[in-house]
Amino acid sequence: RGKLVLFDEVDGINVKADQGGISEIVDIVKEAKVPIAMTANDPWDPKLRPLREACIVVQVRPLKNRDILEVLRRICNAERVKCDDDALKLIAESSMGDMRSAINDLQLVAETGPVTRDRVSLLSSRAHQYDMFRVVDMVLKANTVSSATAVTRLPSFDWESLMLWLTENAAVAYSSSVGALSDAYDNLSRADVLRGIMVSKQEWELMPYLLELMTAGVALVRNKPKLPFFIRGMRFPEKIRLMARTREVRETRDRVMHMLRTQLHESSSTIIRDYIPLVRILAQRDSKIINTLARALGVSEGSVKLIINPESAEGQGE
Repeated sequence: RGKLVLFDEVDGINVKADQGGISEIVDIVKEAKVPIAMTANDPWDPKLRPLREACIVVQVRPLKNRDILEVLRRICNAERVKCDDDALKLIAESSMGDMRSAINDLQLVAETGPVTRDRVSLLSSRAHQYDMFRVVDMVLKANTVSSATAVTRLPSFDWESLMLWLTENAAVAYSSSVGALSDAYDNLSRADVLRGIMVSKQEWELMPYLLELMTAGVALVRNKPKLPFFIRGMRFPEKIRLMARTREVRETRDRVMHMLRTQLHESSSTIIRDYIPLVRILAQRDSKIINTLARALGVSEGSVKLIINPESAEGQGE
């Protein structure tokens, strides 16, 4: 049986971090006894000139909608997914000739119910959420470092959101393998340690290591289970939901704290440590203290209560 060697996304090679990588590939191409194919998003990148001279550049044109539609129909039949043909046509049209994009869109809709035209039309209005589902799926199903880290080069890549999404969904994908779960969350915890150092000490040169830990570190794990075409059960990160519910509360708190810093000429940490406990004790003895402080700051009594009783935020956030 014949063999084919594939180098995926060779334009992702970093000429500094992967020094000598391109010349090594050129040597392999010249000496190989089997066909070699390479893919690149930007084959005209100057650093790829040695490769272009050793290869034949073939442009891959967008697929026609009818070809994509036929594949989507076959997938739905094989996976026993309920789907409307009009919905599949809309997915094919929206993919702009990209089969992988069309399949990803089909998966994202099918994971949460039947594939209908109305539900497919929500893709545009919920683009960011669906994009994150797609990115998480790409990471979890990656089999190489390069394919896992490829998501970091996407135009709308948000590393902080992706870390939350992977933390929430790695357990869903790897629920059948203790080894995979252990490796994935060990690497995510290491990435979170680097995140803390980066933010607190402004050491942003650690970013490449963080990105590799949270992508390749989650994808390349021991005893990785064979993932289905549809990873059922993937969900929106609970932390993001909670932050969205309590955003108004946190904004109010920040506004009042800013006023206190201006009036008292003290830092937030000093106000929280020295002033808030005193006001809390006084308010327990005389509730009028809250009204007096609210008038002095020009805010509502509810806003003052958010500062002196932090636990009240949970109640308002529900």
